[in-house]
Amino acid sequence: MIYNPSRPPRLALAILSCMKKYMQEHSVYIELEEEFREIAEELGPLRATLWYWGQVVYSIPVYLKLTIYWRITMFRNYFKIAVRNLMRNKFYSFVNIFGLAFGMAITILIALYVQYELS
Repeated sequence: MIYNPSRPPRLALAILSCMKKYMQEHSVYIELEEEFREIAEELGPLRATLWYWGQVVYSIPVYLKLTIYWRITMFRNYFKIAVRNLMRNKFYSFVNIFGLAFGMAITILIALYVQYELS
């Protein structure tokens, strides 16, 4: 494997590509690569690699914070919608919840009976 000093480290690129799936600003990665090349030309590939890893490590907590925040926000939104639909359609909600509970109870009883017969 030949190291190319004009490219960022592969592992750092892999970590950023995992985060790119959820982040909207894809131009950040292009800007990081351009900045990496400039630093590599001015200060050398080792300092550029260290700088790039610093950027990757710095972006991980920000990414996690944003991901967790938006997941909690979306869950809260879905929960509100579910409660509104339950309150709006009380009879259908009762029938659906009762049917689900009844079906799960019957399934558990059948599974217990089969386990008893096979033992």
